[in-house]
Amino acid sequence: MLRLIPKLLAALVAVALLVVGGLAVALPRLVNSDEFRTALHASAAEAIGTPVAWERLDVGIVPLRLTLEAPALEAPVSDLEEARLSADSIELRLSALALVEQKVEVERLVLRGLDLVVTRRPEGLVLPVPPGDPSPGAAPTAGLPSEAPSPEEESGLALALRALVVEDARILLRDRTLARPLDWQLTDFDLEATGDDLEQPLSIDLASRVAANGADAGGLRAEGEVTLAGLFDLVIGLDGIRLETLQPYVSDATLAGRVTGTVDVEGASYVVSKFATDLRVDEMDVSTFGLDLEGGLGLVASQELDQPIVFDATLDLGAQGQADLDGRVGLDGALDAGIVLDELDLVPFAALAGDEMTMAGRASGRVDVAVGASGEITQLETDLRIPDARYRDPSLDLGGDLDLVLGFTGLGPAEPFRFDVALALADAGGRIDAEGTATLEGAIDAKLVLGNVDVAPIAPWIPEGTAVAGRLTGDADLARRADGTIERVSTRLAL
Repeated sequence: MLRLIPKLLAALVAVALLVVGGLAVALPRLVNSDEFRTALHASAAEAIGTPVAWERLDVGIVPLRLTLEAPALEAPVSDLEEARLSADSIELRLSALALVEQKVEVERLVLRGLDLVVTRRPEGLVLPVPPGDPSPGAAPTAGLPSEAPSPEEESGLALALRALVVEDARILLRDRTLARPLDWQLTDFDLEATGDDLEQPLSIDLASRVAANGADAGGLRAEGEVTLAGLFDLVIGLDGIRLETLQPYVSDATLAGRVTGTVDVEGASYVVSKFATDLRVDEMDVSTFGLDLEGGLGLVASQELDQPIVFDATLDLGAQGQADLDGRVGLDGALDAGIVLDELDLVPFAALAGDEMTMAGRASGRVDVAVGASGEITQLETDLRIPDARYRDPSLDLGGDLDLVLGFTGLGPAEPFRFDVALALADAGGRIDAEGTATLEGAIDAKLVLGNVDVAPIAPWIPEGTAVAGRLTGDADLARRADGTIERVSTRLAL
C-alpha cells in the first residue's frame, strides 16, 4: 500500500499540470480574440460611464488573472489637476470553472496604485467622469432591436464579482470653496469589498492616512456594508484626526486637538439617516466667544433622521476642573442641556458675563441651560457651591463662600432673574442670605438677612451724600432701580 502513495501523488501532479496546461492554452486564445477585447472595453465603459484605455493586457495562470497595465479614462477633462482617474494596474481574477466552459468570468477585481483627483468648486464637483453621460456600452445602436445580445454575451465575458480590492491608492480632494484652498489627501488607501454578487450588500474594510495640504492629519478606518444603489451602514474609526485641519470651515472659533474614536453612520447616497459617535479629543485647545479651554473632551452622541441630537459629554480641563454635560441639540441649533460641575474654574468663563462683570472661583453643582436657535439664552437654572467665589461689577465687589441658586428666563439687561444666595464673606466680613429678583442692569427687589456684615461692600448702594460704616445684623426688604434710586427699604437692623 505504501508503494502506491508515490504513484497516486505523481498522478495527481500530472492531472494538475494537465489542467494548468490546458488553461494556459485556452486563456490566451480567449482573451486575444477580437470579440473578447471588444467586450472588455464595453464592460469597462459601461461600469465607469466613459471609455477606458490601457497600455497592454497580460495573462496569468496562478492565480488565473488578466492584468490591465496603466489603465486611464479617456473622458474629456479640461484640467487634469482638477479631475483625473488612473491606476498602475487593474487585475481581474477569473473563475476556473467558467473558463472550462469557454467563458471568462471575473470573480475578483484588484486595483493597484489608483490615482483619483476630485475638485470641489462653488458651482459643484469637478469629476473625472462627466456626471450623467451615457456610457458607450449602454447606448442603443441604430438599426438593432433592443433585445440584441451585448458584446459581453457574445464573447462569453461575465462579471460575477465577489471581491473588489484597492491597494495603495492615492486620492486627492481639492476644496476650492474656501478663502484659502485646501487639499485633502488620502494616502496608503486600502479597500476590500466582498459579497455574493453586486446586487447584494458588500462588506467593506477600508484603511487610510489623511493629510491636509501635505501635513499629516491622522488615520481612519471604515467597516460595514454598502450597496451599489447607495445604501450604507458603516463604522468609521478615527485615529488622532487633527482638529486644526478643520479650521478653514469654522469662523467663530479656533480649534486644536486630536480626535480618536468611532462614528456609526447609516443612510443612502448623501443622506445620513442615523449616526452615533463615541469620540475622545485629546490635547484640546479651543477658543470661542471669549472662552479659552484646554484639556480633553469625551463625546457620546446619536441622532436619527430629523430628530434632535442626543449627547453626553465630559469636559476635563485638568487643574481647572471638570464638567459633565448631557442634553439635546435641535437641527436648528437650539440647545437644552444639563451640566454637572466638579470644581470648575470660573475664570475662563468670565468673558461670558460681559465686560462690566468679572467672576472667579471654583464651582461645583448643576447648571441647566436652554439656548434658542439664534443663540440667545432662553433659560438658565443654577444650583452651585463656590467656596472661593469672587464677583465684581461697577457697583459691587464681593468675595467668600457662596451657595448660588439662580433662575433666568432670558439674559436681556432688563429681564428679571430670581436668586437665592447664601454668602459667607471673606476676611470675616459676615454672612448674607438673600432671596428675590434682579436684572443685569442693576435693579433689585430682595429680602436680605444679614449676620454681622461689614457694610463697606454695600456703600455704593447708599444714596449720595450719606456715609456709613460698621457691621449690620438683622433683615431688610429692599427695592432698587437700575439707575440706583431706592424705591423701598424696610429694615430691622442693628448697626
